[in-house]
Amino acid sequence: MYGKLALGNLSLFLDIYPLHRFYMMRGYKGLETSLNYRREIKDKVLWPEEARKRLEFGYPFRDISMGFKAIEDGNIKESVERLAQHEQVNILQKIIYDDTDTSWLPKLTTVRLWDAKDRMPFVLRTAE
Repeated sequence: MYGKLALGNLSLFLDIYPLHRFYMMRGYKGLETSLNYRREIKDKVLWPEEARKRLEFGYPFRDISMGFKAIEDGNIKESVERLAQHEQVNILQKIIYDDTDTSWLPKLTTVRLWDAKDRMPFVLRTAE
């Protein structure tokens, strides 16, 4: 499980951190116009091989644009919801939680982490 969590955290960091830095440097307009071009640098990103089997780097998920637009508009709650959706469902679900090995591991009594429908309310409650 540690290996799966490490893979998820590394993949998530490689995806989301550059988006935040780009937004800080270029603003929302710059980010939005550049999202479709991230795929062009996928061979230059050290995207883990195991993650690559499950998700192409740089896919322009709509949640990214919506999350940063919400930041731009000062709507922090919506930005947290959209970016958490991107992180948890678009990235982590595909890379680690859809893996059959993850779903049979010892289960928590309150949250089934491998199930996005159960995990997202937990993530949003935690963020709140």
